[in-house]
Amino acid sequence: MSAAATGPLIGWVGLGRMGAPMAAHIGKKVGAARLRAFDVSEDARRAFGDKFASSSVLVDNVRALRDCSIVFLSVPTSVEVAQVAAQLYDVEGAPELQVIEKTQNLDCGTSSTSPSSTSSSPTLSSSEFSPKDVRSDEAEDHQKLLVDCSSGDFESTQRIGAFLESQCGVNLVDCPVSGGPRGAEAGTLAAMIGASEQTVYERLDSLCSAFAQTNRVYLGVRGAGHAVKSINNGMNSAKLVMATEGVAALRSIGVSPATALDSINKSSGRSLQSMVRWPEEVLTGRYDYGFRYGLMHKDLRQCVSLFGKVSPSFASVLPYVEKVFAQAEEKSGGKISDDDYTRICQFVLDKATTIDQANAMAKGEVGSSSSSSDVKNENLEICRAEMSL
Repeated sequence: MSAAATGPLIGWVGLGRMGAPMAAHIGKKVGAARLRAFDVSEDARRAFGDKFASSSVLVDNVRALRDCSIVFLSVPTSVEVAQVAAQLYDVEGAPELQVIEKTQNLDCGTSSTSPSSTSSSPTLSSSEFSPKDVRSDEAEDHQKLLVDCSSGDFESTQRIGAFLESQCGVNLVDCPVSGGPRGAEAGTLAAMIGASEQTVYERLDSLCSAFAQTNRVYLGVRGAGHAVKSINNGMNSAKLVMATEGVAALRSIGVSPATALDSINKSSGRSLQSMVRWPEEVLTGRYDYGFRYGLMHKDLRQCVSLFGKVSPSFASVLPYVEKVFAQAEEKSGGKISDDDYTRICQFVLDKATTIDQANAMAKGEVGSSSSSSDVKNENLEICRAEMSL
């Protein structure tokens, strides 16, 4: 058996819509003999196991991963990262691991979707699930690594990392990813790696290439990966809200959404959101890109917090976008937090339609007998019908 097949064990926590395909790619690279995978959901574990010739890679608790030299985490936030670390390294109750975030309590071990979505992970036969192209110099005496692929918090990552290194001898590496479920399935994610040392990054690089084939950037500072990811997601959200506001404004003067996007997407104002998110998620009414609204809103808050340290008094775009997300969350009573983040478009469209209706009534263009909600729903159906043309 090759050195790679008998090398250090690799652990994985979190088998949701992102985690399952990422773990599958790691398993394909290092071989089943070296992979151990866990999720708090038995259904998620079973769905992941069904993708392999056997379920030998699965464990039923976090502590079963203590023999792993490297453990990857695909969990929602720094809260769950701290919870897993406490169990994994037997430091439960440590005040340094008491992370508090203004976000919903999300199950540790799952990503942004239900366990059933793990069926989208790459199907690997036993012959495929064998080691290949992995460095053989991963010695057993290396410092243990905890690789955080969550959408975490910069300051929490720095604090947790300092504690784990000083008290447990564990090096925490933040490695958030971008590219969504499709990128995870294809192994083409972008990885933003905030390892504190170049040598740690080099040790991880071949493993991370399993799910981020070409797009891996070493950022040089622990926590920097999470900082970059939050800024990236803030820019993502801003462009999505701007595209939606633009479509709503143009529709109010008689330009259909489909026509507006067709023109914009041939011009300098185009973006991934106008070219892909709107056509695939909003025009279709699908709203299922694969990233939870609550997580995106959390990243927006972190993004605003980071920017606030640079220029606390400057009235900028990102705080406004965060307020739009907050308004949608408040109006839904928090229910939107469990929806896909693209639902923000529906909120903006609904709000714009209500304003259009109020203006029309003020001009006497709409009979007062028509209720606002009825007209809003009718207008939205017309909007979606035009989008499908």
